[in-house]
This record gives sequence, C-alpha cells and structure tokens, in this order.
Amino acid sequence: MMQLLFFARRPWRYAFFSGLFGCLLFFAFGAHAIPQPSNMSTPKTGAAGLPPAGLATGSAPLASEKTNTLSLQELGAGNPIRLSGTTSGESIWFGTRTDEIVTRARLKLSFAYSPSLTANLSHIKVYVNEEVVDSIILPKEQTGGQQTREIDIDTRFLGNANKLRFQLVGHYTSECEDMMHTSIWASISNQSRLELTLQKLNMPNDLALLPAPFYDEHDNRRLTLPFVFATAPSTDTLRAAGVLASWFSANAGYRGAHFPVLSNQLPERYGVVFASNDNTPATIAGLTLTPVDSPTLKLIAHPNDPTAKLLLVLGRNDSDLKLAADALALGQAVLSGPTATVNSIDYPKRRLAYDAPNWLPVYRPVKFGELVKQPSELQIKGRDTGPIRINVRIPADLMIWQNEGVPVDIKYRYTPPVANDNSALNFSINENFIKSLLIHPSRELADHDNMLIPVRDDESQLNKNFTIPAFDVGSNNQLQLQFIFGDHKQGWCISGSVDSVMAAIDADSVLDFSNFLHYAALPNLAFFANSGFPFTKFADLAETTIILPATPNSDDIEAMLGLLGQMGQSTGFPALAYQLVLGDQTSGREDSDLLLIDTAARHPLLKSWNKNFPALTDKEHNLFAGNSQRAHYPYRLFDPGLPVTTPASSGKTSVSSSGALGMLTGFESPLHRGRSVVALIGNGSEGARHAVDALEDPGSIRYIRGDVAIMRGKTVESFQVGANYFTGNIPFWIWTWFHISRHPFLLASMGIGSGLFIAFVCYWALRRIAQKRLQG
Repeated sequence: MMQLLFFARRPWRYAFFSGLFGCLLFFAFGAHAIPQPSNMSTPKTGAAGLPPAGLATGSAPLASEKTNTLSLQELGAGNPIRLSGTTSGESIWFGTRTDEIVTRARLKLSFAYSPSLTANLSHIKVYVNEEVVDSIILPKEQTGGQQTREIDIDTRFLGNANKLRFQLVGHYTSECEDMMHTSIWASISNQSRLELTLQKLNMPNDLALLPAPFYDEHDNRRLTLPFVFATAPSTDTLRAAGVLASWFSANAGYRGAHFPVLSNQLPERYGVVFASNDNTPATIAGLTLTPVDSPTLKLIAHPNDPTAKLLLVLGRNDSDLKLAADALALGQAVLSGPTATVNSIDYPKRRLAYDAPNWLPVYRPVKFGELVKQPSELQIKGRDTGPIRINVRIPADLMIWQNEGVPVDIKYRYTPPVANDNSALNFSINENFIKSLLIHPSRELADHDNMLIPVRDDESQLNKNFTIPAFDVGSNNQLQLQFIFGDHKQGWCISGSVDSVMAAIDADSVLDFSNFLHYAALPNLAFFANSGFPFTKFADLAETTIILPATPNSDDIEAMLGLLGQMGQSTGFPALAYQLVLGDQTSGREDSDLLLIDTAARHPLLKSWNKNFPALTDKEHNLFAGNSQRAHYPYRLFDPGLPVTTPASSGKTSVSSSGALGMLTGFESPLHRGRSVVALIGNGSEGARHAVDALEDPGSIRYIRGDVAIMRGKTVESFQVGANYFTGNIPFWIWTWFHISRHPFLLASMGIGSGLFIAFVCYWALRRIAQKRLQG
C-alpha cells in the first residue's frame, strides 16, 4: 500500500521507473532476439581470444582453399615411431606458411600395439603443441595388426610452427610392473597422414618480408621458384639470376631449391621477373612494366592471383639488374615497403678461403654452442628421446693422411642414476658409432673422470677427451649424441629408475679441426656433389668461371641456377663474385676453376678439349675411355679417402645410343695447371635433367665420385678414368714424404739403398781410420 501511495502522489516517478525497468529488460533479453545480417560474422578467435593461427596483421583471408596431405615420413620420421615403456613419447614438427591459415586439420593415424597391454590402463595420447587432441584406448580384441584412427584437430591449437607428439601410457599389469618391460610397446606408422586444409591470405607488398613469401621458414618442402625472362637473357641478366638463386637457396637450406626458367610468361603463383628498360617489352603476359631510373626491386601482387606475389628486378639496362640482385643479397635487412631503389653498393672485402658461414672454422677449436641456433638443442628431457643432432660442414680438401683423428673435448651433465647400470652417452658421426661414455651415479665417478663443480646438487658434469677417426669424416657430417638411461631393479616392486631425467651437452664442448692441412687429390666428383668443391673454396665463388653455350637455352640456364643454388646451400652465402662466359671466350679466365654446362652437347669447347674429357656425350654418340674402372670408396694403407690413381686411358669407345643420358666429368684445366674443370653434359633436355636431379637427390649423391658419373634415369654409375692432380699447400717435407709413401716399393728400395749407402760410408770411414792407425 505504501508503494502505491508513493507512485500515486508523484505520477512522474511511476513513469520514470517504468521506463528504466523496460530499458533493462530490453538490453538483457531483447538484443539477442534481433536477427543478424547473413553476411556478417564474428571473427574466429583462439583459445586465448587471439585471431586464428596464421592470420597475420594486415592480412585478409580469401575464399580459395587447398588441402595438403603429408605423411609423417615427409615430416621427418624416417622410420616407424616406436614407443616403449610406461610413459614414452616422440615428437614431430610441422609448419604452415605465414601466408596461409589452417581452416581444418585431420590426422589419419595408423598404428599397432602389444597384445600384452591392459586395456583399462593403457592408451596413446596425441598432443598438438602440448594440447591433448585425442586419447586412444588399446583394447585387446583389436591387437595383431595395423589399426587406423582419424583425429580432428582443433585449429585454434595450431600456429606457424607446431609440434605433434605421441605418448604411450602402457601397462601390462596393475601391480609390481617393470616400467621398461619389453611387452610395453606401440608403433606409429610413418605412413600416417596429416591433412591440412589451408586458406590463402593476401599478404602486404613489403620487401621487409623477404625471402618470404617466396621461401617460408615454416614450410619444409623444397623451394620451387620460377625465374622469368622477357627476352633472351644477357650475361649480366644471367649473373643477376645466379646471385638470387644462390641467395634463396642459402636461406632455404636443407629443403633444397629448384628454379624453373620461363620465357615471356608468368608463373601460376610466385616468381622472380627480370626486366630492363633496354630489352623488355611494355608487358609480359598481362603484367605492365614501367621504365625505371635506377636499379629497382619491387614486390607486387600477381595480376592473375592476388594471394601470390612477384618480385620484380628492374633496371635501366642489364648491368643494373646485377646491382639490384647484389643489393638484395647484401642489404635485405634495410629493405622495406613495396619498392626500393639502389643508390650505391659498397661491396665487402674479398672473402678468405674456407670462411663460408655454413662451414665449421678449421683454423681454431670450435665450441658446440657455435654449431646450434639455440642452447636448448643440446638438451634432452625424458628417458626415451632421440639423439641430439649437430650438423657439421667442413672443407672437402682436409688432409687426413697420418692424422690420428679429430680431437673432441666433450662436457655433459645429466640426472644421475641411483646405481651403476648400463646408462651411457653414445657418440656417433654419420650414424657410425664412435664411443660410449658411461654415466655414473652421483659421488661414484670413475677415477679417470674429471668431476667439475656441480651447478646443482643433484647434477653431475663430466669432461671426456677422445678422437673421431678421420676416415669417418666427410664434407657434410652429423654428430649424434644419445643419452641412454638404464633400468635398475632394486627388488620386488621396487624400481631404481628415475622417471623424469634430464641431460645436456655443454655448449663449451669443443671440436677441433685446426691440425688438418688443406691438400687433396682431384678430380673427385664426390667433393663437387656434396659441397660444390673446389668452386666453394671461396664462399662468394670469387675464383669460379661458369661457361655456357653462346646462346643458352632454358635447360642450360635452369641447370646453372640449380648448381649455383646448391653451392649457396652449402656455403650459406650468395655467389656474388663468380664470372660468367657465353661461348668459348675464356681469355682472362685461365686462372680460375671452370664449370662448363651444356645440356645439348653442342659447346665448341667439347671439341677443342676432347682429349681431356674422360667421357663425352651428344645426341648421336657416347664417347667413353677404354681403361676405366668403377670408382669405389677405397681403403688404402697410406692415404685413405683419396681417389685411386690410375694411368690415363690409352683408348676410347664410341657408341650410338638413342636413350637420354646425363654426365658429370672432371679433369685438370688445360688452361692452367692445378685448376679444375667440372662439366655437366647432357645429350638432350631429358639427359641433362637426369644429371641435375641426381645432384639434388641425397640418395643419388652418395654414388657420385671418381672423375666420371653417368646418369641414366635413376641409375648413377661412377668411374675413375684419368690420372689425379693435387691442390692445396703443405710444407715441403710433408709433401715429399706423402708422395714417396704412396709408392711402397719405391719407399722400400730407397730405404734399402739408404741403408747400403750409410753402411758403405761407415765402412769407408772406418777403413780410413784403421789405415791411419796402422801407418802411425
């Protein structure tokens, strides 16, 4: 009653409170009832309220989608993933490009597991970036074969770099079990497949993003980047293209790179276009080119696909193109915006021999911390982990003769086991076992170990010195260091195993190649195939001359770009200083190493140097030396690692063949003693492609050696035909002893002769002394 009187005396109060109550009801309930327009949507956010993975600032998703399907083998699992023990796990990394967003992700898993596992306790957990996306129960009735499971992955968990992890939680009994029992296992097939549905993003035209979007560090696939020429390219244009090919390949690294050549046509998506005011039409396949006033770099959207990009290398003339390419290779860090013009270039000083950024410095001891990007790469966590892998590239011409090996001073820390068992650190190189270093419990270190002051009370740090046999070391090497922690049983239902173990290789561990000299026997195509040697002796290829036919075709240019790309991958530095010759005008290039490329076997130097070639091919004939032998990896008493020396052939065989054939040959330059010639020859486009493919295939490279390598399809055969020559600098007394030691019978004869000479001198001296004594 009092409330009614309150409103009756003041009617405005009733109107005010009624209106206020109505507004509150509207905002609380009415707003949700208003229909939304069909073309409006709320942006999808991640788990923390962030935009979906891969959506870059300033980028807009477009409607076009594609699906990529990758097997675990393609993602790096060379073998099926074996999980063992009660809590074991393995991880695989995969990435998505910066200009793509994942809209759907599905894992098609194929796996098998032990029939001894208990179903109500055992399962496989699948993680993506440490988020559990599925837990797979392992029922007994489904054992005995491969099982399949399709797992949908929430895309909010995905970014540009992603970790896929499998963990087995395995038990064979509910009490008193051995956590490392052999019956606890599961196997994930490396043919399991990851399906990613990707939506392209429209990235900004910004040179600061280079080498993206052409190369993306999160994309593990081989880089394929077409190079576009409006007209027949000149020498300067080709040199510019070679610089960029080596630069992109140096960035792509282990992924490799391929550079298709297009003439007056645009690629479907990404590409690099070379054009100058002097020699370029106004348009290239719909792309309008405007004249420029200086060397220019420009990033534009593809005229036929706004999500793709084209990099334009422009200039007033062809010389400007080389300047623009050099500016990109040397000064990418200061580029920004869609266009950059080159005012001037202050070239760095000539690089020293053997100083390639990707090569280990061989003039001083090198710490392990210098060989990895992050210190975390030298650490492991957990009992069942893969080895710590460290890649080591060294010059190919290191002389291993009479060298005990490569000194290693390794320091390592670990969670100590509770008792002495078979725990160890296994050291291997290139999958060849070198040494096993025992891991001891705390306060029970072996007498010959040097214990350092522990960083933590529960950790031990050990220091070990040993050598790697020199004949186990090549140009491209990988160190594998694997910690193995044993299982120590202390009694029934009592395990001495430590569940969470950690170990690390100290970054101050040292690898020392400083005692090796540079001296090698050539030709050796294995050096060229693995590291580009002898051309890569200087990282910028300062003493290299590439020779192409007078009018190179697209196959010749593509082969040149591919070879320069491989050298850039090896050195990690762009080929800024190589010289290029079209035709046979080699005057002034005599004192350089020559790389001859002729995919149609038509170059005039093939005829003028005919006597030097151990093998030749053309469209009609294949010419091969008569006294040839297959090149193997020889193991000899005095000089392991050097090619077999054989006398030059006394004859050659000529046959006619209609099949495609590619060939690599090497010999000493006829223009300058001690310089090398390597020739890539094909009897046609397909034959040349066989040779280039072999050099890009790690499985084929291991068969390339000697001075002749013949490629027929997937088959590679190598031969040693001609005599060796030597390059490098060593002291005179080492040179003398080395070459004498290569001829054991001569060495024995010299020893016998020296002994007889000394005996004769001694006899003569003693006779003179005796005569003087008798006469006196």
